[in-house]
Amino acid sequence: HQKGETHWLNGQRQRKRVQDSGKIRPMNNVKIYGADGGRFGHDRDGIERFWRNIIGGFASARFHRPDSGIGLNSTAQSHIRSARMLTDRLGVFDTSPNNELLIDREENEAFCTAQPGDKYAVFFPDGGEVRLRLAGEERVTVQWLDVSRSQWHPPEEVRSGQYLSLKTPASGYWAVLVSRSTSP
Repeated sequence: HQKGETHWLNGQRQRKRVQDSGKIRPMNNVKIYGADGGRFGHDRDGIERFWRNIIGGFASARFHRPDSGIGLNSTAQSHIRSARMLTDRLGVFDTSPNNELLIDREENEAFCTAQPGDKYAVFFPDGGEVRLRLAGEERVTVQWLDVSRSQWHPPEEVRSGQYLSLKTPASGYWAVLVSRSTSP
């Protein structure tokens, strides 16, 4: 039932506790609460919790049924579709949550999972701008995902040094996939 940064930090503490136990096992979040008119926050709270779980390395995540969650309504379907679009390109099992790579990040502004030197995904709950610390790549491909519409923007190849500035195309829910460029 936590929100924002507290929700992320609690999830990451639990993830570390499982890793440190030596008994690695999946972490699931099968009841994501948050729906307008419910007792545990609004639609936005539930949607943000869903995405923090995906980027945060949870094995599964789903919205709870109404009225405590948004269930499988059209909004939920759009976010699930977008999460699949991102994870299909990311290779999520090869990445780890890594907000330490985000510079100039405000609380609850952006969340990162990465395989440094190869692929990075950053989720923005409501637009924003951060710098991403790269592993020294010089050319990367940047592709924005309009999460609410489940639509990829065309990929853009950019030259970058150690830091890459990422600014969402608009406000709202956005994800960006940054990958090492394969062209010379």
